[in-house]
Amino acid sequence: MRKLIVLMMLVSCVSLSTGCMSRAIKEGVGVAMGAKGVSFISSGFAGGEVAAPLGTFTRFQVDSFVNQSPVAVPATVNAMLPQYVAEELQKKKIPNVADGRTLTIRGAYIYYEDASKATDQVFGPFEEVIARVQFLDGGNLVGEAICVGRSGETVNMGPDKKASGLAKAIANLIDKHYPKRTE
Repeated sequence: MRKLIVLMMLVSCVSLSTGCMSRAIKEGVGVAMGAKGVSFISSGFAGGEVAAPLGTFTRFQVDSFVNQSPVAVPATVNAMLPQYVAEELQKKKIPNVADGRTLTIRGAYIYYEDASKATDQVFGPFEEVIARVQFLDGGNLVGEAICVGRSGETVNMGPDKKASGLAKAIANLIDKHYPKRTE
């Protein structure tokens, strides 16, 4: 009987602590990976005859995004976005030189969420910024996408992390439509 009680206590401890363990693992991965970025093309970027439609651009300029979100987007997001996009492009070995043909990136924030309240922490924080992003050659629209910067870990909370995730989404989209580079 005693062994059965000990076994039941052990099983209940293990089953009740799985949420804490998975959260700890998720936070650890969050430290290494940072915020996430995803994008969805809404128009343009036609493959057709041009397999890499962004291949002629060697300069990427990020203009200030406008806020169309019902919630105010912190100025930090706009301030950090150009730097983070440049860093992400550099990681992907996409040239970004001052005198090259320019692709202008502009957009509008359409949704912003932070996990500032205690109730937002019940299942772990979930923060995101969603933007409608346009890619322009001069005044001509090359493509348009919805880009999302997202964080689900406490270590990645804050507007600068959401800007980092949004930059990853933008850089991933550019990389997908840019000629493959050799290492």
